[in-house]
Amino acid sequence: PDNLYTCENPNCDFFLDRIRGELNTDIAIMNASPTRNTFSEGNMELRDLKTVSQFPNKVSVIRATEKELVSTIQERAHKTMTSSDNKPGLLQVSGLEYEIEQQTGTLKSLNYVKRNGKKVKIDVDNPSDKMYTVAIDDFCAKSNGTAIRSRFAKPLKETNLNINELIIQSLQHQTEPLQIKRDGRIKIS
Repeated sequence: PDNLYTCENPNCDFFLDRIRGELNTDIAIMNASPTRNTFSEGNMELRDLKTVSQFPNKVSVIRATEKELVSTIQERAHKTMTSSDNKPGLLQVSGLEYEIEQQTGTLKSLNYVKRNGKKVKIDVDNPSDKMYTVAIDDFCAKSNGTAIRSRFAKPLKETNLNINELIIQSLQHQTEPLQIKRDGRIKIS
């Protein structure tokens, strides 16, 4: 099996897409490490959710610039790809897609992905001060770069909900079957 620290994690894709939609943010980010196990095919029960997402990390909404996002993704990718144990792990995302170089973790490209699927290129060599709303859990915010951590100290909105509570809330009106799979939002070359 893949090392979930060094690739796109489909469980995180599912969680983050739901959180982004529920909180109506531009972007949602988290670490891969809080997810354990995988979902089985069939009906999803609360116990299944708790088996995959075992940590009650609270989610807040912050604002972050392109510069801060590029810096945070780059720092995490470099540390992950150059460490012997592949930790702390690549930053998992919704509303973004990025590509890194496998050996060095160098960020090669980054796109903001609008809700309609339209991609807007972010210049990783010269990112702007454009602001985005970002849903982020407390564990991720505290373990990431200084810029994100400082933004979390003064969030736009504190939900007082953890990841699982937000997922449950987002699934209340779900009628279509879910597919939990990778979609290529993180590429390693």
